[in-house]
Formats: sequence, C-alpha cells, structure tokens
Amino acid sequence: MLMLPYMLTSAAEQVGIPVPEGDLDNPDTYRNSHPQFFVLCMTQLCRPMVPGEHFENAKALAAIPIEEMKAMTASELQARGCNCGI
Repeated sequence: MLMLPYMLTSAAEQVGIPVPEGDLDNPDTYRNSHPQFFVLCMTQLCRPMVPGEHFENAKALAAIPIEEMKAMTASELQARGCNCGI
C-alpha cells in the first residue's frame, strides 16, 4: 500500500506524467495544474494493491489526454485500463 504522493513520483516520471514541485501532500495545490498526477494519487494512495499496479495505472493515465481525463468518471478510467479500486 502506498500512502504518500511522493511514493508515486518515480512511476509518474517514468511514463511521462509531469510531477509538481513543492508540497505534494496537499493535492488541492496541483489538482488543476497537474491533473494526471492528481488522478494517479487519488486512484492509488491508501488502498490495497498488487505489486506493480501503480506503474500500470500510471501508464494507463499517461495515455489519456488531459482534457478528456478531466471529465472522466472512475468507471471510464477503469475502462481505459486504470484500476481505480471500484
């Protein structure tokens, strides 16, 4: 289980998701400026997962255009390959 946003920075950077600088512990500070990283944190943190799932979710999220992602539901994210835990 991953608990803190900084634990996702490596996976995000490896797949090309921009990671915000500064305080990662307050998602409201990067909700709009870094939506892919925000969604990765919201779908991945503080829930049981299988090894490597965070990297697979990062790859799935990186493939979704940002403007499209902003309007997606959890079910739509899951249909695109992101295991949201729903």
